[in-house]
Amino acid sequence: MNESTLVNSTYLCSVLNIEIVTLTIIQPVLLGALTYLGPAYIKGLQRTRQRHPSLNITQTVLWDPSYRTCQDLQADGVNKITAHVAKTYKSSNSDPCFITVLMWGGCSEVLEINPIARELDLFMLTSVASMPDLRKKRLSPTWITTTVNSMLTYVNVYVELARMFSWTSLAIITDNGANPYFPQLVDSMYPQISPGRQVYRENINTKEAVDFRKILLHLNSFTRIFIYMGDPTGFRKLLLKATELNLTNGEHVYVIGTPFRFSAEPGYLHWKKNDTDDEVVQLAYRSVLIIEPDGSVYGRTDGSDTFSLEMKNLSKTEYNYTYRPYELMSPHPASTYAGLMMLAQVMENLRSVNAYEIWSSGRKTAKLFLNRSFETDVGRFYIDPVGERIPTVQVNQLDWNTSQIRTLFVQDPADLRVHAVNAPQWPGIWPPLNEPKCGFRGDASSCTPKGNTDLYAGSGGGVVALIILIILGVFRFSRHTAYDALLNIDSWRIEPVVLRAVGDTNQVLIPKNLSELVGNTKPVAMKYANDQLVWVTLATKLPIPSTAKTFRPNRIALVMINHLRRLDHPSINRFLGLTVSDSGLHVYFVSDFVQRGALTSLLPQMTLDYDLQIALIFDVLKGVKAIVQSSIRYHGNLSSQCCYVDKHFTLKIGETGFNKLRKLISQETADFTDGNNRDIRAVGLILLHVITFEDRFASLEKFKSTTNEQSQDSIPPKFSKVVPLLKQCVEGSSATTISDMSSLTRKVTAAVGLNAGRMEDTHLLERIIRRLENYTMELDHQVAVRTIALVDEQRKCDILLREMLPTKHIDLLRKGTVPEPETFGLATILFTEIGGFKEVVKNSKPAFVMMFLNDVYTAFDTVLSRFDVYKVETIKDSYMVVSGIPLRNGHAHGKEICELAFCLLDAYSSFGVLFDGTSLRSGIHTGSCAAGVVGHKAPRYCLFGDTVNTASRMLMYSDDSRIHISESTFTLLKEHFPEFQTERRGTIEIKGKGSVTTYWLATAQLSVNSRK
Repeated sequence: MNESTLVNSTYLCSVLNIEIVTLTIIQPVLLGALTYLGPAYIKGLQRTRQRHPSLNITQTVLWDPSYRTCQDLQADGVNKITAHVAKTYKSSNSDPCFITVLMWGGCSEVLEINPIARELDLFMLTSVASMPDLRKKRLSPTWITTTVNSMLTYVNVYVELARMFSWTSLAIITDNGANPYFPQLVDSMYPQISPGRQVYRENINTKEAVDFRKILLHLNSFTRIFIYMGDPTGFRKLLLKATELNLTNGEHVYVIGTPFRFSAEPGYLHWKKNDTDDEVVQLAYRSVLIIEPDGSVYGRTDGSDTFSLEMKNLSKTEYNYTYRPYELMSPHPASTYAGLMMLAQVMENLRSVNAYEIWSSGRKTAKLFLNRSFETDVGRFYIDPVGERIPTVQVNQLDWNTSQIRTLFVQDPADLRVHAVNAPQWPGIWPPLNEPKCGFRGDASSCTPKGNTDLYAGSGGGVVALIILIILGVFRFSRHTAYDALLNIDSWRIEPVVLRAVGDTNQVLIPKNLSELVGNTKPVAMKYANDQLVWVTLATKLPIPSTAKTFRPNRIALVMINHLRRLDHPSINRFLGLTVSDSGLHVYFVSDFVQRGALTSLLPQMTLDYDLQIALIFDVLKGVKAIVQSSIRYHGNLSSQCCYVDKHFTLKIGETGFNKLRKLISQETADFTDGNNRDIRAVGLILLHVITFEDRFASLEKFKSTTNEQSQDSIPPKFSKVVPLLKQCVEGSSATTISDMSSLTRKVTAAVGLNAGRMEDTHLLERIIRRLENYTMELDHQVAVRTIALVDEQRKCDILLREMLPTKHIDLLRKGTVPEPETFGLATILFTEIGGFKEVVKNSKPAFVMMFLNDVYTAFDTVLSRFDVYKVETIKDSYMVVSGIPLRNGHAHGKEICELAFCLLDAYSSFGVLFDGTSLRSGIHTGSCAAGVVGHKAPRYCLFGDTVNTASRMLMYSDDSRIHISESTFTLLKEHFPEFQTERRGTIEIKGKGSVTTYWLATAQLSVNSRK
């Protein structure tokens, strides 16, 4: 475009007329139907007309009642849109203030219409279609899409997860009977994920009978990572069978990808389906990772469903369509709505600067969308360099406590990198091992017994008997070997260095002088690796002093430790592991921190109402029941002192099995046969403590010495029927034993007047518990949100500062120290400027000039990030870069600057459509230089010396699209980087320098494109 075209008064449009041609079906059988996307068009057109009155946007919808399938559209719809475009294109071509835009979300008919759009140079925007052929810009130069199902995006998440956790053996189970998108996704994924990995593909069809047992047993011999591509209903069946085969204990990972959800039906991508399998699937989901886009793809930018409700209401009022029960709104209405807003933003900018040659060209208009983020009412939309939207994809997990979605990792749309957000909740070691220590079949050399067994037999019968004994012995030995291999996993071991005192981050958790813990079994709060608070309790003095790394309990204690670590229940405080003091004399228990402390210290400080008392009572009963039903079988030292209350007023039984484990570690002999009886007595005493608020019954001796009259005074009337049951427990009545906690729970439930049958049926307490939890969670959420906002602002500040000054100088300025200027013996400086820019600017509006320069320098800044260079400054259309300053890099500065010069020329070539007749010219010089920070109010990092002046002269005497280098740069390249080719320009007269020999940088025989 030349300057005369840009400012020709013929094309000054006070109103720009935009006709949007939409091809669609009306029947609600596909996601691109007008019944789904029509409301987005209505709402989007209303909003854009309000915000951009200078844009007259109209819509022509081409549809027919007979259009019910994609085949109908392909057969007739393409011809219809071709006829319409041919009819209107002539008038639009003659009217510079009239534009035709193709926009719709439908089927593969976009592949049929794409050649028409390319031939007529019409801009085409889709909100559903995303196909590999469309990503080829040579074939689709006018196409942009706002859809969320970009295959490239989801493939990258799977590849990144495999790379991050070194998973080199994977299985992909594909449901070919569900959405055809899943097989296409797997076909795209396989070439990228398979290099360097063993990938096993299993195709199923859930519309037919599927033997998941056979599939899992087969794949379990090769991998522990299962990627499921298909309907979540089939995935639930797979998890049920995996649980049946004991494959959901944390050693296996089940990954399900959901580009978007179609249904809110119970059990759809969730454990709860209100059937008998709910509890089984809920536990299985602890081993599941869910890959899906964030909520903004549905228009939920503020956490609400306002946009969805508006779309559903318009579907009913405008198209007489009511969403089916449990039917979710797809992401495509939000994509369509955002597409209209993005189109209006771009067209308004072009109209305001009268850029007719751009808006009249679909190719040039499409370029303005590439590699750019747009802010819309339904979130931020990032369009990649080929025109496809990259959504924000998350790796989620169902939270164990709330069963709500919990985000673990997030993929950044701009660079496709995966960032950790939260630590996973996992039933075993995280991340799960790629291969078990004993191999997939248990035959690894590390677990196979070595040595030879000699058989001697004196008779046929003896040989047979001996062989049988050997077989039985080998079988038992192999079982013990495999179990020993499990015990050899030191996930229970916690190094002292990762534990710190709460008040001092530099202090080790268990220093030698922490004498107050010796002889004191009360837990002490400390900080864990991620500043997580934990309880640290003195276990015992070691019989033989050991270091943290050499300490190892005996086999019986290891079995006990593994049982305790697997004991996971909401009413039991989780045991994390053991650690040893620096002195090597004492071992300590480490368990989860509980915020409100022990029950004995909490009750005297506050008055609990009846509902909370009931809640605490049932927490005790549920916790003890879980202990009884586990392999631990009894607590061993149960009392009010080891019952803790968390911030949600949930009681958690702590120190489970500590007494027994303490004696096993210290190698003491003790009798544990009466553990059950002690526990049932302790249950009675604890519940009496909760009811009376007094520590009168804290021990069996106090209980026996208390008369009935004394005890009856402290008992509220509502608990009068409960106390006799508790007294039976304390007195050790045979009618109630610890092994029958369910019976005791039913009796207590009936005694307090609640519905019999289930302890969960506590509707009286649910109101206050939920109110307290919601209040606490809301406060936690507000604190987390504001903390994240503060950290984000600090990060933005740091990024901005690092763009202005070198990092080491920023740190000095923050400390109040003025950085000393430095002298650099050798560095290379590059100057660039836009040739012909001054002439063009004279006849252009300032807004357009600023937009142009911003786009150019943003592209240049992106290129700079790939090189070891420092951007000094930009002045108007001049751009100054240096290498070797402020970080010295030997002789590499010459190579870095010269390669950068080629990449900047290549980057600027794409901006020729905006300013015809302009080009980039460059000048390079190598020499010594001084540098330092100048100023206090707005400090800048400046370069000084003759090298700067000479580099500027190289630019001044350069030509369009050429790289002009000095003799010193030529000498550096010749000596150290001969792969660069140069052309001698000759001796020229340079102002202030006299006669100087200079050179042109021709081409570099390097893989310069590798930096792109």
